[in-house]
Amino acid sequence: MVMISVLGNSGISLVEQGLVILGEQAVNMPQATIYTLLEQLPWVGLTASVVVLLSIIFFVTSADSGALVLSNFTYILRDVNHDAPVRLRIFWSVLIGLITIVLLMVGGFRTLQSAVVITALPFSAIILLSMIGMYRSLKIEAGKLEARQQVVTGNGAALDWRERLDRTLDAGTHDRAEATIRHAIHPALTELAEELRLRGQKASLTERQLEGTQLACPMLRVDFDGAPSFVYEIRTRRMQPPSFLPADDDYYLCLDVHLADGSVGQDLNGYTRLQVVHDVLNEYQQHLYFLTQVGADGNLENIPGHPHQVEGEISLRAEPA
Repeated sequence: MVMISVLGNSGISLVEQGLVILGEQAVNMPQATIYTLLEQLPWVGLTASVVVLLSIIFFVTSADSGALVLSNFTYILRDVNHDAPVRLRIFWSVLIGLITIVLLMVGGFRTLQSAVVITALPFSAIILLSMIGMYRSLKIEAGKLEARQQVVTGNGAALDWRERLDRTLDAGTHDRAEATIRHAIHPALTELAEELRLRGQKASLTERQLEGTQLACPMLRVDFDGAPSFVYEIRTRRMQPPSFLPADDDYYLCLDVHLADGSVGQDLNGYTRLQVVHDVLNEYQQHLYFLTQVGADGNLENIPGHPHQVEGEISLRAEPA
């Protein structure tokens, strides 16, 4: 703001004092006006170099951000936490540069400005559609929040208060996380998937192998005809134990619960098999209540249904025909 105010007012003052060429450049060749203005001020070599450097940084960072967005829009992301491949970003960067060079060579800066204005008009329609999509997403989030408030989510497998205190104070270890998955989470999800299939539900259980370990994270999925699937997935997150709690390892694995729309911020470390079952049933009950409420309004088709399959998943249970 200071730079624009100082340079802008300085340019206007110079034009009023008779520097006609500066006003003509501002109209006919605005991209060169800043350098003509700097020539009227001290240390033009230094200031012009700084302006060139800032311009390069500005355009490079803007082009890089634009290429990143375009590459993500034109690539099927397997994981929302990772961007599209670098080769695709390079492709869009080169294409943006070539189009800019061609427009400058054909008609100069005015042609480039006109092209920007012309392409901005259809893009405004995309922005309007994004606003509509945002509004629908917020309505869906409000419905899910209402489902969580309406459905009682008390822990059916009530913990002994001493056990709960132990789990709260225990920062956890890598071995404990692995034991929880092997002896509690995996058996619980397996048993629950089998029981759901016996009751006519399209339930399946898959697991994703963690790189560099023998640990596999399970995911329970229940599909519905014409409605979004229920997903209950365990993902590990490497965490450093807090300094104010005793810990045997430098890090521990947080066993995060992920539903179809993301993490619920819950760590299953130390849960028993029965506690895991009740936690899944709580989430499943909330999902069914949400589908019932939204389905009554006829808005199920607006809800994102099937999440992207994660690379490396191995099917453990096939759905019944």
